[in-house]
Amino acid sequence: MTDQETNTTDIDLSKVLPGPCCGRFVPGPDEIDETLARLGIERTVQHPDFPMEPEEGFAEEDFELEGAELEGAGFASMTMLHGMGRKLALPSGTPRNFPPFPGATRLWSERSRHQVLRIRRKAPGIVCATYKGHGRTGMPWGIDIFVSPFHQKANDAQKHLGDALRRWLENNWSEMHINYIIWFNQINDGAGWISNEPWRLTSGGSHDPVTSRHQDHVHVQIMDPNLGPSQ
Repeated sequence: MTDQETNTTDIDLSKVLPGPCCGRFVPGPDEIDETLARLGIERTVQHPDFPMEPEEGFAEEDFELEGAELEGAGFASMTMLHGMGRKLALPSGTPRNFPPFPGATRLWSERSRHQVLRIRRKAPGIVCATYKGHGRTGMPWGIDIFVSPFHQKANDAQKHLGDALRRWLENNWSEMHINYIIWFNQINDGAGWISNEPWRLTSGGSHDPVTSRHQDHVHVQIMDPNLGPSQ
């Protein structure tokens, strides 16, 4: 990457409050396409169709995702997801305690909360978090899934877990109402994987090289149904 390639965003960073983790600014689909055009990268795969349901309000309160809540009722739709039969084991060193970083919360919308339950059903014990202003659609719809400790690059076993989660999330994109995924400095907004490097240091998030490259966590952004399909 040249210096010119890494400075592709015109956002005024002074107007982006710093986030504690991976960032608050994420380029919109139009900006991604404009940047790729400048870099000479062509994308031909179109966005999948996303079913959008009303979600005007949600309870902003913390919650636990342990024990009976993971094993209890409310998971009838689990069978609709691909790959739920095989659980993912957490390797040594993967965080198991909340919060994974200072400022982390679990103030999700009901839609995102349901996806967090699904993620933790797939990988029991894994830690998920969000924070104020998280990602393109904000705190209620941003999910960070930690495969290694904050600011520590995933080792081989932890990266294998992140890769497996990434594949599983992709396979369930529409069912889980996903807006985009970032993992190991690659972003997929529904049209294929591209480098996240052009936007990494303009995100308003941590300037730690591991966390800003999403090498310690998988970032998932859920569609905000209040914004419609163009978000």
